[in-house]
Amino acid sequence: MDDTAIRLDREPQLHLPNLYAAWPGMGNVSLNAARFLVEKLDMEPIGSIESTESSVADGIVIRDHLVLPLETPEYRFYAFQHPEKGGDLLLFVADHQPVQPQAIALARLVMRVADRFGVRRVHTSAALMCSISHMERPRVWGVATHREILPDLEDKGVRLLPEGHVSGLNGLLLGVAKRMGFEGLCLLGELPYYTIGMDNPKSSLAVLERLSRLWNIRLDTSDMREASLKKEIEIEEFIRQGEKSLFSRELEEDGGEEGADSQQFN
Repeated sequence: MDDTAIRLDREPQLHLPNLYAAWPGMGNVSLNAARFLVEKLDMEPIGSIESTESSVADGIVIRDHLVLPLETPEYRFYAFQHPEKGGDLLLFVADHQPVQPQAIALARLVMRVADRFGVRRVHTSAALMCSISHMERPRVWGVATHREILPDLEDKGVRLLPEGHVSGLNGLLLGVAKRMGFEGLCLLGELPYYTIGMDNPKSSLAVLERLSRLWNIRLDTSDMREASLKKEIEIEEFIRQGEKSLFSRELEEDGGEEGADSQQFN
């Protein structure tokens, strides 16, 4: 990937824009937050980064016993102009995280576009797997590229993560951004460890609430709140069915043992 992969259809004049970049990950915390922003802020794409088959993951997808064709990922940029003359928003959404070395190359291209629009701060988000219940309200943790950003995070209800590792482009982009002289931060929404294989709108909602405060952008999150409640019910039902299945197996095993004992003593 090089600069020729950047395709901008239009370049709106953005006022003190922030960048929010999102990719798939555990619980799709970041990706679902970005898709919500596109819908609620009525954002239209302004350009893209051209991808190739070399950007796809090192594996295949199987459906109905058949291998699906490799799909070329989509990397799109969106723009939002604040109606109250606040900071505008440049959004980058990818439906796939490329493998190395394409990941570093993609991060650099995203930051070149950010520089072109005069972005002042880079934002990413991710999931923080922990031992909480899906019924609890997830907390949001944060890390930043510069110490001066930390008080602003705490003021918006974000807990500071003392140490750890942010994997994938959610973390990698910040490292590239810092090297290029940008400020940046990552918000991590708590995620129950037993739900990492499914979307978690509650964690996305928690992250969005903090981001909207940081950006001073009003968001109607009622749809995502409703989705969070539905997901709670879905998980509860999944757990109940699992417990019921386990109980049935235990009964069958106990019955089998009793039958064997009866035959032995008769």
